[in-house]
Amino acid sequence: MMDPIEIMVFVTAERGEKRYLDQLLSAHGSQQNIGVREVSWDAAWGETLKTVLYKVGPDISQVAMSWVYNLAAMNALWPLTKEVARLGGEAAFLPAAWQSVYAADKQEVWAAPWFVDVRLIYYWRDMLEKAGVDEATAFSTPENVEETFLRLQAGGLSTPWVVPTGRELPQLMSWIWGSGGELMGPDGKRVLINEPPAMAGIRAYFALHRYMPRLPEEITILRAFQMFGERRVAATMGPPSYYAIMRGRGLSPDVLARLGFAAPPGPPFVGGSNVAVWAHSRQPQAAVDVIHSLLSPPALAKYCEWLGQLPARLEALSMPPFATDPNYRRITEIMRQGRPYPNIPRLGLIEENLADAFGLVWSDILSNPTEPLDVIIYQRLEPVALRLETILRG
Repeated sequence: MMDPIEIMVFVTAERGEKRYLDQLLSAHGSQQNIGVREVSWDAAWGETLKTVLYKVGPDISQVAMSWVYNLAAMNALWPLTKEVARLGGEAAFLPAAWQSVYAADKQEVWAAPWFVDVRLIYYWRDMLEKAGVDEATAFSTPENVEETFLRLQAGGLSTPWVVPTGRELPQLMSWIWGSGGELMGPDGKRVLINEPPAMAGIRAYFALHRYMPRLPEEITILRAFQMFGERRVAATMGPPSYYAIMRGRGLSPDVLARLGFAAPPGPPFVGGSNVAVWAHSRQPQAAVDVIHSLLSPPALAKYCEWLGQLPARLEALSMPPFATDPNYRRITEIMRQGRPYPNIPRLGLIEENLADAFGLVWSDILSNPTEPLDVIIYQRLEPVALRLETILRG
C-alpha cells in the first residue's frame, strides 16, 4: 500500500480545510490516501522554509504566488512542465496568475495556479447617492476618492472610509501603480518605491486617514469589514472573501441591492496561491495526480466558493456561483483589470520589509496625527529602501 500523500495548506482561522479537502478530493476522483496539514498564515513562510531546508514534510504545498521564483531557485520544487497540456495549457488560466509559475529562464513550470485574490473597494450605494456622488466615477482617481469622502462628510458621515492599519501592502499597490510608481525595476535589483511617482501614490493612500474612525488600537482586516457591515462607514477595501461572508449570511435582496463594488484608483492588486509538488517527494507522480484532482473545474469552483476566493482556472470561473451571481461577475470584472507583483527574485523579502515599514507608518499616524505625513513616510520608508537596495545589488 502506498504511503499517504500529504498536502500543506495555509489557514487564517480554524475553518476545517482538512475535512473539506478530504471530502472534495474523494468526490472528484482522487484515488490517493491523502493527509491534509493545516498551518496558519502567520507561520506559513517559516514552515515552508523548514520544508526546503530539511527536505522532509509534505509532498504538496500551497505556495503564495510571490514565493515560487525563490523556491524554484532553491531547487525545492518538482517541475510540472509536462503536466501543463493535461491541465489545459496556459490559456486555461488567468494571465495574472500564470505569470507566477516561472523562475527567471521560464524554461520550466514550477507550480499550478490554484486561486486568486483581488483587492477592491466595497461601498454602500445608497450612502453615495444620498451625498450626490456618482458611483461610476467615485473611486476612479485619487482626486475623485477625496471628493467622494468630502461630500459624504458634508452630508453628515464623519468617517466614510476604513481600511486596516497594520502591515498591509496589497491594497496600497493600487495607489502606487495608479500614480505611475513601481516597487522595483524590471530586473529586481533597483528599488523604486522611494521614487517620486511611487511616493505620490503612497502619500495619497495614507492621506485618507483623515476620513477614517480614530481608534487607539490597530484596525484589523476583520474589524474594518465589521465596521463596513454595520454601515458605520460608506466604503472599505478588501478581498472577495468579504463578499463570500456576506453572501453566506443570507443577506436580504434589499441589502444586496445597496452593495456596490469598484476598482481602486489604479490597477487592482491580484495575488493568491499556487499549488506545487516538493522535489523531495518520494511519490511525485501520485502527488501530481492529486493536483489534477484539486484543479478539476468542479472541485476548484466548489473549493473557492467555500474559501471565499476566485478560481485561477477559467473553466471553474465560468461555473456557479462565479458566473451566475451578478456581484461575483462584477468582482471578476474588477479582478481582470488587475496586476500581480512583479515576478522577481527575493520578492518575499521585499514584501516583508515594505509591509513592516507601512505598518510603522500607520502606527506613527495614529500616535502622532499632527506630524506631517511626508515626514512620517520618508522616515519609515527611506531606510528600508536603502537596505533593500544594498541587499539586492549585493
